[in-house]
Amino acid sequence: MLGKLGDMGGMIKAMSQMKKARKQLRSLTFSATAGEVTATVNGEMDLVGIEIDPQALQPDRATALESQITGAVNDALKKAKMESAKMLSGMTGLKIPGMG
Repeated sequence: MLGKLGDMGGMIKAMSQMKKARKQLRSLTFSATAGEVTATVNGEMDLVGIEIDPQALQPDRATALESQITGAVNDALKKAKMESAKMLSGMTGLKIPGMG
């Protein structure tokens, strides 16, 4: 019976560490630039900003701009996923599938 209580204590500690890590991740931002577009995401994978060079806002450049937006967002998300995985595995000792 005491063995199960010890496991429960470990689970509570791990949950506390995860909560702390999520709070830290919320405050981190990751940016990536593709051409004339910069995308910024936070550690929870939320897009928090997009900057577009005004020169890119020409009708004949729409396809290139779309590609640059997609590339910048995807690159910023990759950075955030990698850093989040490092932080969470460092705090909990667990490897999180799909996060790095």
